[in-house]
Amino acid sequence: MKATVLSVMDKDAAAKISDEYLIKAIDQWIYWNDTGDREGFYRYMREMGYIKEQYNTDPEYAWVLVDILDFENAGKWADADAHVAYAYSYGYSRGSYSASVTYEGDDPYGQGLAGTLGLQAVFTGVPDIIYPDKPVSLNLSFTTTKNDVVKLAFSGSASANFDKWDMNPGAGSSGARPFINKDEEYNFAINAGSGSSSYSETLTATLGSGGEGSRIALRTIFYLGVPMGTNYVYEYRQVN
Repeated sequence: MKATVLSVMDKDAAAKISDEYLIKAIDQWIYWNDTGDREGFYRYMREMGYIKEQYNTDPEYAWVLVDILDFENAGKWADADAHVAYAYSYGYSRGSYSASVTYEGDDPYGQGLAGTLGLQAVFTGVPDIIYPDKPVSLNLSFTTTKNDVVKLAFSGSASANFDKWDMNPGAGSSGARPFINKDEEYNFAINAGSGSSSYSETLTATLGSGGEGSRIALRTIFYLGVPMGTNYVYEYRQVN
C-alpha cells in the first residue's frame, strides 16, 4: 500500500512527505477503497497538494491479446498428401505459412500434366492491444516459391479478418470484418497459370467496442488445398 500511494503522488511530493503524513494517506487509501468510492481518495490527495493535476478516473476499454490459437490442421494435410495423384508438404508457424502441391497422377491424354506450385504467406504487425474504432494495420508478404506447373489449375490464397475467436480458418461467419488493402481487396490469390505471382500489401481493418469480457479473433489465413492459420484472441477489458 505504501508503494501504491507513493506512486500516485507527484514525484516532488512523494520525495518530501513525512512518515506521519504518509500513514494518513495510506489510511485514506484504505478508507475510500472500503467505501467503493476511490475518487474520494484522489480528491483527498489533490486537497493535500500531493497531486497537482486532475487524476483521470474515467475507465478506458480496449481489446487486449489474451490467447493465441494454432490451426495447423496437420491431419488434413496428411489426408491431402495421401491422395494418389498429389503430394503435399507444408510448414506452419504463427503468422507464417508455406506449402506446396505436386502433381504425381496420370496423363492419359498426353497433355504434359505435371509440376509443383509452392507458396509462402507471412503476416506481421499483429498488435497486443486494439483500441475501439482505431484502424489496425497488418503487412502481408505472399510469394510464389516454385511454379513449374503445366496445364493444372493449382491455386492458393491468403487473407485476414476479425471473426469469432474459436472459428477455424476453413470457416467464416456473416459478421466477419475483413482486412483490406487500399483498393478494398481482401482475398489475395495466386494461380499457377495466370495472374499475380506475389503480393506485398498493407491491410487495415477497424474493430468497434464490445461488452466487457467479450472475445474476438484477429485471424490470419492461408489456403493451398488445405486451410491453416492463426487466431489471435482478444478480450474486451478495462486498460487504465
